[in-house]
This record gives sequence, C-alpha cells and structure tokens, in this order.
Amino acid sequence: MEIKIRECLPEDRSAFEQCTFELQEDEKARQPHIWKDVGEVKDVYFEYVTKTAAESEGKVFVGEVDGKVVGYIIVITNEDESPTLLLKKY
Repeated sequence: MEIKIRECLPEDRSAFEQCTFELQEDEKARQPHIWKDVGEVKDVYFEYVTKTAAESEGKVFVGEVDGKVVGYIIVITNEDESPTLLLKKY
C-alpha cells in the first residue's frame, strides 16, 4: 500500500468533491439542523477553498492511497498579533 500526501491539483476536483460529499452526508446525518444539502455546497466548495487558501498563502493537500484520493486537508495561514485573541478561538 502506497500512501502519499501532495498538493491538490485542478484535476483532483472530482475526487475532492466526492470527499466533500461523503463528509457532508455523514455530518448532516448527525447534525441535520446545521448542515445544508450536499448539492448546495459541493459544486462551489472547491473554488471557495482553493481561492481562500491562495489568498492566505495557504495550501490544499490531498491524501492518496494507491493513487486514489481518499481525503484532503486545507491549510490557511492567519496572522493575529494578539495571542489572547487566538486563544479565544479555541
């Protein structure tokens, strides 16, 4: 089994959307009052995430197992001059 983490590419969009679909379906089943239907977000989320990451000098990475995308992570940088503000977020 080969496991790889790499930067997300435009051609990963379909796999990214499938991962988003699966995550949203699971979350919606547990918390239906919070989550929208997957169809409402799946088609726009990829653009939103890649744009937000690029604007914040962040990156989007995908995880692969044997060449198949099985997940993703979004890294967004945020500069905050006040450590107390940062702590309040968590």
